[in-house]
Amino acid sequence: MRAMKTTTNAGALRRAALLFGLTASLLAADAGIAATTAHAQELQVTGPLAGAPAIRRMRLYRKGRLRLTPQFSFTLQDDYQRTMLAGIQVGYHFTDWIGVSGLFSFGVAGIENNLTDQITSNGITTDANRLSLPSNSGFGDQIAELSYVAALQADFIPLRGKIALFQRLFLNADFHVFVGVAIAGIEERANIEYQDTALPAVGPIPDNGACDDPSEFSGQRRTDAINCLQASQSQRSSRIAVAPTFGAGITLYATDFLGIDLSWRGMPLAWNTSGTDESGDRRGDFPDEEIDSDDRFFTLVHMFTVGVAVHLPLRPTVTE
Repeated sequence: MRAMKTTTNAGALRRAALLFGLTASLLAADAGIAATTAHAQELQVTGPLAGAPAIRRMRLYRKGRLRLTPQFSFTLQDDYQRTMLAGIQVGYHFTDWIGVSGLFSFGVAGIENNLTDQITSNGITTDANRLSLPSNSGFGDQIAELSYVAALQADFIPLRGKIALFQRLFLNADFHVFVGVAIAGIEERANIEYQDTALPAVGPIPDNGACDDPSEFSGQRRTDAINCLQASQSQRSSRIAVAPTFGAGITLYATDFLGIDLSWRGMPLAWNTSGTDESGDRRGDFPDEEIDSDDRFFTLVHMFTVGVAVHLPLRPTVTE
């Protein structure tokens, strides 16, 4: 019994010694880590770069500068016609990351797309669709187009840096987003409808936006009604639409005062792009035999812009 008790006491002592050794090792390791951390903090505070800015001699291309950007734009994803616009954008930036700007662009040309060409070549006109398509050859005259676009917007520049082109040419660049309000000049087909058959004949020219329904008559009055609708294809109405605008782009700085601006702009507009009867009446009958504001539907107008940005003064602010 005495021998067994002695053996048990010896085992307990060995376990206690092992536990003490492990505890001491952990305390020593923790002290070493703490010393290392304190030493690193000490170097971070008192090192040669203490208090230095993250970037030195950085060019602030936008801060406190006037930005003049002659630009050329064209619309994308159009149903019937792509519009080319030319104009200028003028902006001022209070800091290197925020500013305001305004632009004005006017339409210089319209390019009909393939769908318009197909309708012009292969469209079929009957009494059922004569109001919408009086003649297939005149369809290009009735589609809507943008006359001009003006906008006032806030510009934000969240990212800037350098871009390498072909691993040889390095350019300063920034990424910008913008949001604002736009005013668009729109030209659409003028309002036209069928008049009451009990009224006197209209003749070959629309009278106060009305023509006879050719399906209701024969002889000369039918001929005059068809000519009246064909004349309505080229009659236009102009109006102003106010819409939100937003987008994003990138500017590549070739020199201290010259940059190339590439941007996309979105602008939701309600308009009748085809100049056709697209809505029904209150009873649900379709079509309602009238082309007017009820036939306008919202579409997102996409615009891509290429501009040359000139900054004044010519020399940017340079940080320490």
